[in-house]
Amino acid sequence: MADDTETSTHIPKKTTKKQPPTHPLLSHPLNVFNLPPEILGALVSYNTVEDADKSETTISKEITESKLALSGLIGISTAGCATCGGLVFESVDEQREHYRTDFHRFNAKRKLYDPNVEPVNEEEFEEMLEEMTKSSSDTESTKSNASSQSSYDAVEALFKKHQPSIENDEFVRTTHQENSPYLWFSAPPVLREEIHLGIFKQIFPDHRHSDPIQYLKSAQIDGGEGDGESKRTWTMLMLSGGYFAGLVCVLNPKKTGKDSGMEPIVHKRFQRYTVRRKQGGAQSVHDQAKGGAKSAGADIRRYNEAKLQEEIRELLENWKDWIEKSELIFVSAPSVNKNIIYGYERAVLRRGDPRIRSFPFSTKRPAYKELKRCFSKLVTVKVSELDAESLKKFLSANDPAEELASKMESLVRATAKSKKPTPPQEPKKPEQTEEVKKLIELIRKGKLDLMVGHMEKCAISPTIRFETEEFKHTPTLLHVASLAAQPEIVSYFLEKHSADPTITSTTLKTPYDVAPDKETRNAFRRYMAENLDQWDWKIAHVPKGGGVSKNKQKDVEPLPSNQPPPKTTAIGQTLNKAISELDINLTPEMQARIEREKRARAAEARLAKLANRGSKPVCEMCKTSLVGKVPFARMQWQYCSTDCVVKHRALVG
Repeated sequence: MADDTETSTHIPKKTTKKQPPTHPLLSHPLNVFNLPPEILGALVSYNTVEDADKSETTISKEITESKLALSGLIGISTAGCATCGGLVFESVDEQREHYRTDFHRFNAKRKLYDPNVEPVNEEEFEEMLEEMTKSSSDTESTKSNASSQSSYDAVEALFKKHQPSIENDEFVRTTHQENSPYLWFSAPPVLREEIHLGIFKQIFPDHRHSDPIQYLKSAQIDGGEGDGESKRTWTMLMLSGGYFAGLVCVLNPKKTGKDSGMEPIVHKRFQRYTVRRKQGGAQSVHDQAKGGAKSAGADIRRYNEAKLQEEIRELLENWKDWIEKSELIFVSAPSVNKNIIYGYERAVLRRGDPRIRSFPFSTKRPAYKELKRCFSKLVTVKVSELDAESLKKFLSANDPAEELASKMESLVRATAKSKKPTPPQEPKKPEQTEEVKKLIELIRKGKLDLMVGHMEKCAISPTIRFETEEFKHTPTLLHVASLAAQPEIVSYFLEKHSADPTITSTTLKTPYDVAPDKETRNAFRRYMAENLDQWDWKIAHVPKGGGVSKNKQKDVEPLPSNQPPPKTTAIGQTLNKAISELDINLTPEMQARIEREKRARAAEARLAKLANRGSKPVCEMCKTSLVGKVPFARMQWQYCSTDCVVKHRALVG
């Protein structure tokens, strides 16, 4: 972090960067099992220091009184955010909207880092964000990486800029936490009072019921001498995502180099493809949740899981003697991976083994290099420096009674704000509801049956009017159906609900005007031909000239008087009826397929009638006799002219 970092109110200001402790004994990293005798003799456990200002009885009494006072306010239901300083909202929707803001995210990240930090108000957050934007825009790195800056998280950058030093504040953040991974010590007068030493709890036998200082004194290792029986051994195992790594090592604090602090006895690493790519999760977990997938990849992953389990258990069996002699066993096996290491018949490791520990920090992909890193972190003493003033401020902030009192005060303020009269919320307009949005989506997709069911279920009027800017071109459902080129839905609204086709939009367009294709316009014309007196069709802009069904018969030629009228119109009627009865949910490809099948059946029926009739050959289209003429042939049909060929092809496809 830069030395000249600017901060705003409630952010711990860092005027100068703290220098690392300069004591000669701290010039190099300290190993837990090879502490200098001067420090070891002066160690004092910070967790056992008693507070002289308040007795335990006084503290307990204050906590009880504060809890009783607070209990009367717990039942009050308010929508607020304690993370951002006790904000109160008028509704749950406002509260949810607040949780999505960068302002809340920033305060939440600071609260996770330090539970005792004061929240930043919205004005301060905006000022901090503006300062960071201005300062970052002047740097050469920002100019050269302008393309990547758009995807950079401003909240993350702001948090990193104002984040306190982890090295110096580790002691503050973890001393009074019940689940802290460290035990903290000091060594006055050898080390200054500001210097604190942190050691992971996981390396102690039982830090709650034993004396940690006494254990540290007895656990010191003078060197790597000694036979195999006297050497202290650790076992470390990692398993995650199809990767396994194991290590058995001897503690040797005197050893330096790439294997500093230990001597590896044996190590092994396996890798198998067991995780579903781009989706995550083991194949066995997916099978338990959704059933066994039938694919080549799933079969490979199942085989690899079984093979990996077999290899790991065989390895543990081979390492059984070393594992039994190990002083501590560190295991990292999240989720279902634990079943591979524990819980099987004649397992080498048992869940109740007191030597088994988990890693008290995040680990990366299992590998020998990662195991060495974790070992080094476990046996290295954490050195933190904190002045007396900051420590006193932290202790006062962590006082249980004062913490409860501050919570009670925040609740009182929140309650007072919640009692203020809130203006009644206006009911949502129809166009703002999710039901109407779904209805419009069904209309645009042409889902007639689903649309009708949705309207009945949600009690939506088919004559609903929209008045917002979003629907300036489609103020009615009839407009929406017409603009979406859905003639079936247009006919439904006109015939079933007598939708008004004369209503105009803000651009003075009727439903007929917004129709994008001929089929949709024909739906209006057909309804007009059957209901001329229902509406003023001139105002609806629907042109006159008769219905579409009448115009389709203009191209039919008159038949000779000596022949009975053929029943060719029945084909068209059958086709139209078939189209109208098609399920609205069928895809266009399925509709075309059904259409072809209908036409083929009609053609077969005509051929059968001609074969049974036994009369002279006639034109397939106009039924004119072909006796004495050279017919035009197409497939199994004959025609008197090319015009009949074209017309018949258009009819049957």
